[in-house]
Amino acid sequence: TCAGGIRMSGWLLRGSRVLAARPLWHAHAAGLLAPVAPLARGLHASVEYKFSGHLDPLQEYDKMMHEGRLRRDEKQRAVVEHLTTLQKSVQGHAAAAPVPASSGGFFSSLFGRKTSEPHTHRRHGLRSVYIHGDVGAGKTMLMDLFYHKAAPASKRRVHFHEFMLDVHKRIHTLRQQLSKDAKSFDPIPPVAESIAAESALLCFDEFQVTDIVDAMILRRLFKILFDRGVVVVATSNRPPDDLYKGGLQRAEFLPFIQLLKDTCDVINLQTGTDYRALALASAAPKQTYFHPDGPDTKARMDALFAELTKGCPTPAPMTITFQGRNLHIPKAACGVAWLAFNDICLKDTSAGDYLQLCDHFHTIFLNSIPRMSLGTKDAARRFIILIDALYDRKVRLVFSGECAVDLLFCPDTGRTVTLHGQLLDDLGLKAGELPSLFTGEDEVFAFRRTVSRLREMQTTKYWDECAHSRS
Repeated sequence: TCAGGIRMSGWLLRGSRVLAARPLWHAHAAGLLAPVAPLARGLHASVEYKFSGHLDPLQEYDKMMHEGRLRRDEKQRAVVEHLTTLQKSVQGHAAAAPVPASSGGFFSSLFGRKTSEPHTHRRHGLRSVYIHGDVGAGKTMLMDLFYHKAAPASKRRVHFHEFMLDVHKRIHTLRQQLSKDAKSFDPIPPVAESIAAESALLCFDEFQVTDIVDAMILRRLFKILFDRGVVVVATSNRPPDDLYKGGLQRAEFLPFIQLLKDTCDVINLQTGTDYRALALASAAPKQTYFHPDGPDTKARMDALFAELTKGCPTPAPMTITFQGRNLHIPKAACGVAWLAFNDICLKDTSAGDYLQLCDHFHTIFLNSIPRMSLGTKDAARRFIILIDALYDRKVRLVFSGECAVDLLFCPDTGRTVTLHGQLLDDLGLKAGELPSLFTGEDEVFAFRRTVSRLREMQTTKYWDECAHSRS
């Protein structure tokens, strides 16, 4: 483990892309599994729209707007126009076949000193799209609209965390198949080739880079994907120039940023409106967050857990085993699991563990969430990734904490100033030069999205959508 809690060897033990079927919902607790509610007016995020099969993205967007399901937003519409042009261009599109080349050293190639990419050329002239903007601007909804309408030879839509877990799993599998003497083998080209062979179009939600190993892999991986003709559409809260900002050895990552800018149309979606917040203002609240922690909070959560597991076998501990890892659940029954914050966010867990939770349970109880600060950055990062996984997989959450949701992450300004002064002296840096790895800037930025999602996860509408997505 190095500074900032980053596991340098973590890429070998990052978990896997989970393919197991999800368990059926346990439909006890009358009133909690109501029919899907009508679409909220103005909601532009995480809504399962029913799209028409014969309309292109722009026609579909205008139809939803005229029906009152979306508010008129010319900036969003301009993005849809761009995506509609791409949607028509990728019709039947397939990735190009590779021409093999000799391989170079693995670790040196990670840092760009040697290359072993197949010699290919871009033969399609299609540009990828990178959409960034503030929380609630509608980025995910627009990408999903495009994805639903696009008809290339093959396509895949995935959360970026989950995609990188899949990449690490493939690398790990290849390395296990090698003899101990094959030290110079470079697994990135065959991994990239396998991904390109499976998907001519890749749509990524929440494109972000926080891990040094991911940062070193991405340039070589995506260069091969782009050279093979894979088209990428990605959403992010950050522009390309801010990816992995302040990260370790960021200079090695800068060529990937340039690659994105060379191959993607970068679109800044700044609507000036948080549509998710507008929708939540009129959404029916559901009591699923309790604070402060104490006997009364525990009693209320116990009662809700008992109601959701009514008629089930007695809740008991269980262990999920995957990829040589054991994930221990203190209490579970009928697709409902109960964990403490310390069980899942203070231990050596990652996105792979959280995706396992999503595949085994439809409802998660999480108690005793503390107020997080610069001193607990690692726990905050894990919590952010956990909520991303639950939200993306439509898992219901009942949780309790020390304070109101908005106050769960506090940069702890006074302590931060003292720590910054010490670090500046230790590292020989000037004021303003301290990387965000140490300042908590990335966590503050990401937690804004987490708070928005936690608010939405406390609505009847979200719970109804969860039930619908697993029916």
